[in-house]
Amino acid sequence: MQQVGREGYVKLLSQDIHLARELFRRVALHPELEAFTNSLSITTFRYRPTDLRSGDEQVEAYLNRLNSELLTHLQESGEMYVSNAVIRGKFVLRACIVNFRSSLADVDALPVAVVRMGRQLDFSLRPKALQTNK
Repeated sequence: MQQVGREGYVKLLSQDIHLARELFRRVALHPELEAFTNSLSITTFRYRPTDLRSGDEQVEAYLNRLNSELLTHLQESGEMYVSNAVIRGKFVLRACIVNFRSSLADVDALPVAVVRMGRQLDFSLRPKALQTNK
């Protein structure tokens, strides 16, 4: 409180909440990402290739595995750090924006990295039963 005062903390927290909302909005617009929740400074979403539709048990099991592997690759890459959550049985990525240095550039970079790594992993992990002619 001594460093930035009450108004400073309100501003910092408001900025984090705004960035999380922007992330949710950007994710919801992307055809390969599926937005789940946005609350305070947390946004949850998952990578979903456009040719796979949610709902089928085999597809859902694969999407859970794919996003779990994606989480590991994102964390190990050092580009950014996201954690995970399970929402209604679906493994999702969880971005919690709490660093006062986070910016819209970071929000823009996250979906790009998720899609890039998601595509690479999907190419190498997808079971034959779920492969389609893209």
